[in-house]
Amino acid sequence: MVERGKGILPPLQVGDNVLLDIPVLDRGRGDPAHLIAVVVEEKEGKLRVATKYGFLDHWLERNSVHATAHKSVTV
Repeated sequence: MVERGKGILPPLQVGDNVLLDIPVLDRGRGDPAHLIAVVVEEKEGKLRVATKYGFLDHWLERNSVHATAHKSVTV
């Protein structure tokens, strides 16, 4: 089942922009539903991402981020 699931999501590489979901409880009515971030490191299938405010404290699985079509120039 794990092997079959690897081909469903497109692979991400360092420098790709991704969207992170923001839970409904952590945002107001007018706040965006997603946070844009950049993949800065990939290790054993887990991703480390950063925003313009800094790095996230934990590593993320591939299924918890959404790929975007845009590439970032700098972090």
